[in-house]
Amino acid sequence: MSALPPWFDPAWQRLRTQRTQDRLPHALLIHGPEGIGERDFVRALAAAALCETPEDGDACGHCDGCVLFRAGNHPDYSEVRPEEEGKQLRIDQIRDLAGFVGLSRGRAPYKVVVLTPADRLNDNAANALLKTLEEPPPRTLLLLLTSRPGRLPATIRSRCQRVPLHAPTPDQARAWLAERLPAGADADVLLALAHGAPQAALALAGGDTLTRRAAFLDDFGSCLDGRLGVVAFAGKWCKEAQATLAAWLNDVLADAIRRASGAPSRLSEQSADGAGLRRLPEALDLQSMFKLLHELQQYRRLLETPVNPQMLLEGLAVSWKSALAAQAPRRNG
Repeated sequence: MSALPPWFDPAWQRLRTQRTQDRLPHALLIHGPEGIGERDFVRALAAAALCETPEDGDACGHCDGCVLFRAGNHPDYSEVRPEEEGKQLRIDQIRDLAGFVGLSRGRAPYKVVVLTPADRLNDNAANALLKTLEEPPPRTLLLLLTSRPGRLPATIRSRCQRVPLHAPTPDQARAWLAERLPAGADADVLLALAHGAPQAALALAGGDTLTRRAAFLDDFGSCLDGRLGVVAFAGKWCKEAQATLAAWLNDVLADAIRRASGAPSRLSEQSADGAGLRRLPEALDLQSMFKLLHELQQYRRLLETPVNPQMLLEGLAVSWKSALAAQAPRRNG
């Protein structure tokens, strides 16, 4: 039986039925928020498709197919992902995928390929994948996983059966976390920082992410008020995952906009979002904060292209400093 969390039950039961009836489609577009266990869902589905003796649509866990899959060397399974974090899937990777699915299948009921994150296909790679989707070999299962299905071409989306995955309710997320968090960890703080995604919240509790987040936001606040130079700040943080830094700033800025609009904060004081950045609603008007939010979204898109991270981070810091300087007469008037 699958050990997936309860918020996946509706989607999983439908796919279990299709597996039991041996009518899984050739391609599934699986999409939902990041950090809710979506990768576990895809692996469970792949295991069920590769299992030689499935039990009510679930992987049995003990046949040769299940043993090979757990060991990471099943000959009828392949996973395609960008060669570097944040980079695109290239056309030669999709050509290799086409070659793999064209090979004769072994003992497994299906030949399974996982493509993640599917939204990272460049135009040439998307066109190459479309050919495989239009004429898939028999008993092929392509699993496209993404948190941003709208970024996939409509031609690809239309050739896949969609499987939406929904985030858990707050009660479900807390209950799941309560069984796994170390003593003293605050589930509500972690869930707030992880946008309600329990698996992402658990990852925050297990490493130094919260410490690094606090250090980055403190340094960014120091850069904005002149206690730390722009070049020194960017040089210190340019080797970090820039998408992660952008997500931290996005959280703080979005929360500042909520507070400036009269809505309650979603980030508690324990979330360590930088004392200086807590004052953004007093330092900037709503129009300026929305402009920064738009610039931050552009920054995140640029990260998917070949860029110099230090120069990009310097530009972001300068933009925020300029916005604060422009608002200084309003604050002092």
